[in-house]
Amino acid sequence: QNGTLATADRGANQDNCVASKFDGVDDKLTLASIAGATNSKVLTFSCIFTSTASNNDVFQLYSGGSEVSYIYFGSGGGMSVVFDATGGTNVLAFTVPASSIGDERTHKISFSVDMANTANRYVFLNGVNITSSVTWSTYTDALIHVASINATIGGDPALFGYNNGSIGELYFDTNYIDLATSNPFW
Repeated sequence: QNGTLATADRGANQDNCVASKFDGVDDKLTLASIAGATNSKVLTFSCIFTSTASNNDVFQLYSGGSEVSYIYFGSGGGMSVVFDATGGTNVLAFTVPASSIGDERTHKISFSVDMANTANRYVFLNGVNITSSVTWSTYTDALIHVASINATIGGDPALFGYNNGSIGELYFDTNYIDLATSNPFW
């Protein structure tokens, strides 16, 4: 790259990632299957998003059967996360309070879970550990269904509608990263 970067226009820790803007009508990115994914008791997720008054569905895993897992940012800034086992039973579900996120802001959310050990579950918002302020409604020592599934970013009208906002640097993997000791996303 040649030239001078306009460093005065951004903070020293600002992450200038590429973002996709979704219009809330019919935009979405899909992947027919996640190659190499296996059902797992551990997973890690991270993404940058801009919250709006009607974010709706951000990330969805759908098997074509009864398994539907999703990450949903609702009106007012709250966030819901649900992951299913094979057969459609919820094995992981938690919510982040709206007061933590709010509207019209850009955030980085990261979480990592180990279903066999509740001590190994972390949720970070903008680099701050908010694990104790989220509501864990389901946390079962079971395999999360992620093998041979469709992935959708930006929503689907079948669940919560299309996303109205920006999403950038989305990361999803069936590996556990201890975000409290080594957080590569912040």
